[in-house]
Order: sequence, then structure tokens, then C-alpha cells
Amino acid sequence: MMTDMKVTEGDLVEVRFIDLLEVNEWTDLRNIRIAQAPQCKIAGYYLNEDDKVIRLVNFISEDGQSSYVIIPKGVITMPISKVEESEIDDFSLGE
Repeated sequence: MMTDMKVTEGDLVEVRFIDLLEVNEWTDLRNIRIAQAPQCKIAGYYLNEDDKVIRLVNFISEDGQSSYVIIPKGVITMPISKVEESEIDDFSLGE
């Protein structure tokens, strides 16, 4: 498990990961050679995980329908951590 503490279903967690980058504009090859994939983080409600992915729920409707995010474990850069709702205001990627 990629967690730094025990997380259970319904816990609010933060996941940091590397995302893909697609640019649809003319760019000099010198700039492309040094381009980096973006470092990202997401907060969501932990649902579960298996050996390949982590599943988070981000919206839940009155009738129980949910939107969700599935993150491949191979792109996760730091252990999953629980967060308090008051911490979500910090949108920075700093440590």
C-alpha cells in the first residue's frame, strides 16, 4: 500500500502524482527535450485500491451516484496522506 498511515474507506486523502502533458502547438525541439511532466496533487475520498490503482470519490449525489478518479500507482510520487478539510485551502505543491 502506498500510504504513510492507515487510511480507510471514506477518509479524505491527498495523492501526489505525475500527470501526462500534451501540447498542441508548434514548439522548438530544444524546448521539448527539456520539458517535464507536471507534478500534481488531488484531494478526494479514499474508496479502495488494488495492486495497480487507487480509487478516489470526489462527488456524491443524493441518490448515491458518484464521480471518481482512478490513479495508476506507477505515477504516484509520495505516500497517500490523510488530510483535514481545513488543509484543502493550500493549493501549493510545496512540502
